[in-house]
Amino acid sequence: FFSDETLVRVQAQVMTRDDSSGGWVPMGGGGLSYVSLIKPRDDITGQNEYLILGTRIADNSVSKAVFIDKDSHLEA
Repeated sequence: FFSDETLVRVQAQVMTRDDSSGGWVPMGGGGLSYVSLIKPRDDITGQNEYLILGTRIADNSVSKAVFIDKDSHLEA
């Protein structure tokens, strides 16, 4: 992923929806992550898509990786 174009990178707490409580909880034990929006090279993916990648700062583990395409709809 690192040879691809990173469009933006922020520090954030990666959260996931907990349907049992109706709220949001930290993903994977919590802690700050670098969350990046990456434009992979088209010759690798063959498609016009982006990657949202969360990497936990404390141990460099991936907390979230989601590919989205131009037709995807994300809701907060």
